[in-house]
Amino acid sequence: DVQYLDEPVLTVHQTVSDVRGNFYQEKTVFLRCTVNSNPPARFIWKRGSDTLSHSQDNGVDIYEPLYTQGETKVLKLKNLRPQDYASYTCQVSVRNVCGIPDKAITFR
Repeated sequence: DVQYLDEPVLTVHQTVSDVRGNFYQEKTVFLRCTVNSNPPARFIWKRGSDTLSHSQDNGVDIYEPLYTQGETKVLKLKNLRPQDYASYTCQVSVRNVCGIPDKAITFR
């Protein structure tokens, strides 16, 4: 059983909703962090140095797409707010039985 943790890959997707009548615009950004590992990785999302949790911030949703089998976590920033314009880090780790260091990737 070979244990490993590859470098994470971060992709960004954005949606924009625009209602012209009342000048309403909503921007939602999806940060998708993907990593190959054995055992399955644990993911932590951070804004600056603060760990994010959707239970603490209703403008944030963190979820795992069903089809990725534990290899991807998505951070959804709903209707961007001023505090959402920051640096984001996806930190991944595996159960440390062989001295495999944590890895992280940051989006600014």
